Amino acid sequence: MTTIENFSNFNFLQNINKPLFAAIKEAESMSRTNFVDCGHKSRKACELFIDSVLRKKGLDNQITGDLFNKISSLRDEFYLKQIGYLKQDMNLTDHPILPELGKVKFVKNSGESTTCDYYDYLRRFGNACSHSEQKSYDPKIMFNNVVKCLMGYRLLFSKYYSKQIHDPIGTFEADLMPIDNFYINKASVPADQNRSKCNKEFFGYSLDSRNNISYYAILRQYDKTDVDNNFMLRNSDVFLEASRETISGIPEGMTSFQTIVGLDNQTSSFYITAHLFRFKPMPLTQELLKGTSIKNRIELCSGIAACFYNLHNAEDPIYHRLLTYDSIVVCNFKGSLIPYIVKFDYGKLTALDQYMTVFQQAKHAEQNLQKEKGLTKYLAPEWSRISSTESVEWDKVDVYSLGVLFSDILIGRFERSLASFEELEEIGLSNDLLDMLDTMTSENISSRGNLEYVKLVLEEELKNWK
Repeated sequence: MTTIENFSNFNFLQNINKPLFAAIKEAESMSRTNFVDCGHKSRKACELFIDSVLRKKGLDNQITGDLFNKISSLRDEFYLKQIGYLKQDMNLTDHPILPELGKVKFVKNSGESTTCDYYDYLRRFGNACSHSEQKSYDPKIMFNNVVKCLMGYRLLFSKYYSKQIHDPIGTFEADLMPIDNFYINKASVPADQNRSKCNKEFFGYSLDSRNNISYYAILRQYDKTDVDNNFMLRNSDVFLEASRETISGIPEGMTSFQTIVGLDNQTSSFYITAHLFRFKPMPLTQELLKGTSIKNRIELCSGIAACFYNLHNAEDPIYHRLLTYDSIVVCNFKGSLIPYIVKFDYGKLTALDQYMTVFQQAKHAEQNLQKEKGLTKYLAPEWSRISSTESVEWDKVDVYSLGVLFSDILIGRFERSLASFEELEEIGLSNDLLDMLDTMTSENISSRGNLEYVKLVLEEELKNWK
């Protein structure tokens, strides 16, 4: 998908009606975070629009009342003739004030789908967002109905201002709507959806007061009906602990973490979190590695090892348990790829696990991982034998996964099979590094070594490539 800077589905309004653009873009930014407020704000934007139409037509003193009384009057041929706007031999079809929008299909509170005139839908959705008591025939306050509301207003504004719009505006892009104060330039269903229950992942950014990028962000969206609240809260606790800021700043390889929509928030059906970056994050992919040198790849492995060393040696050790290449994103800083861990969905934090464990969820995720092409090899052999959290050397489980990951990074490919010794040897790596990679992926748990050793070998290897 092509990157679109500062995207909004209403960008075409910027140079036509700035107040209207600001109002409807504010509503659009709430489309995932607060369904009710999005309904309120979009209705306020429509009020701005209709009042500007009335002023332009000189009807602001004759047509009054609430928003939808005004809309009804502007579509009522008999009334427009009665007040003298239309001559008796004229008809509204040939001289419309507002464009026809057609019909729209939506879901009612009763759960049934129905169809109605789009203007009527906008009125009913606005009413539903204003009523404390929901009626069975009202549109259900849900994301799909929110999108239909915004699509209706876009259709209305684009048709009305069609002669002032000179460039194609394209189709409505629900996935690229701003989320809170973040512009979105890429959205996709993540590869780990079946494991993590994250149903959409967004790449975006926020702006400062000077309109410069202040933070890049990766936002992850979950459907609240599809997740266990305690599990999700624990995951965020693990990440917050792992990224806890000290006097030296945020730990290496971690990011600032925000909850955009909380689990207890009743105004949205989504739970949304954000990882913040100073530089643009990129998924760790084969395409990315193709353009890097062996030195850059060793440097990347060294950075990942340092991050995991800190996690394993924290006051309350943290273990990832299900590490794959899609757990890592990278930022390009002065030609070096800086790694960050963004997925701790099944991490083990010893302090929290004294009273809460996600082992069963992790085991289920491990079984899902077995079904995903190219990811099974990251699982330590002992995963198939684990039946409880007792006596599990999770540090060694992480070491095994890191050994597979480092081998993939060094040869520049993520394939289903393990990188062979011959492939790694051809690169020109030292015997010490080759031996270390071999022991890291050993079936013999005790021979895998620890992350202090891994970290030191990679640091020494990097010196050889200067």
